[in-house]
Amino acid sequence: MTTTPLITVLVPTIGRMDYLPMTRRSLAEQTRKDFRVVVLDNASGPEAQAFFADWAREDSRVEIMRSDPRIPMFSNFNLGMCAVRTPLVTFFHDDDEYCTDYLEVLAGELEKHPRAAFAGSNFDIIDGAGAVIERRRWIAKTELMDASRYVKELFRRGRNLVSMSGLVFRRDAFGPDGFDESLPIRWGDFVLLMRAAEDGGMVAVERTVVRVRMHSGQASLQARSQAILQRTDVMARYVDEYASRHPDERALVAELRSRLAVTHRAGMLWGWVVAEDEVERSACRDLLGPAPVDSALRRVLVWADRRGLRPNRVGPGLMNAARRGANLLRL
Repeated sequence: MTTTPLITVLVPTIGRMDYLPMTRRSLAEQTRKDFRVVVLDNASGPEAQAFFADWAREDSRVEIMRSDPRIPMFSNFNLGMCAVRTPLVTFFHDDDEYCTDYLEVLAGELEKHPRAAFAGSNFDIIDGAGAVIERRRWIAKTELMDASRYVKELFRRGRNLVSMSGLVFRRDAFGPDGFDESLPIRWGDFVLLMRAAEDGGMVAVERTVVRVRMHSGQASLQARSQAILQRTDVMARYVDEYASRHPDERALVAELRSRLAVTHRAGMLWGWVVAEDEVERSACRDLLGPAPVDSALRRVLVWADRRGLRPNRVGPGLMNAARRGANLLRL
């Protein structure tokens, strides 16, 4: 029996053959079957092209959209977004792992909550070999979160409750052109999701249905000081645009600005703790904010550096104390 698709699964890929067979198998084993697949082939090599052709021959739900030469990530995403004709859409990234009930769980929550923009879950972070590095269990129970609660939680942590790699969302939550390509790749997903949640909120799902991979084939990481600085800038810009869209929500805007200052401070402090060279330690000190508490903290860190009192050299006890201190500054 033919089922009318409710979900489009976009598979953005540059042809990483180490993981693509797993992605194909995961889709074949999904317990929910009412989906179509669009492979966004971003200038992959001959081996991957042959793999995609075989996949499409085997499964009539699979379509291939190829870009050659390679294009930026968000541009590739938007080729797929503009081809979506179903109410719901998700991405299966070619290096992450998706549970067999991923579509059933997340799409099912959006069916229960017809105004929510997207649904995401707790998740694991894994390494290149699939070993778990971290278990993100920040969602205590499955529930609908309104926009203000979701945004405040993101600002409090400086990190997202859910992974952009593991969301099912409404296609119309992102407008006819898809994702805003003016946003930076790093941290821009925060803004995309906060904007999308403003009307109907999002569904946070306790069950873990995705494992997000970190490996050497990904883009190189920024120095922590620069990453935190960019995160603060991106989130500050969002607060400005939110204030312009919602002029009556002055209290929430003020709370977000306050939370952002604290998150920035905690991030720079932790960056100083784990820095491996003087250049990065100095950057974390110098990029603390303008508030009096930041000036006082900066003086303490300068004093500690002059005496070589750095937790990452003293031992695990002081290191753990420093981590707890950074977390307290985020509350």
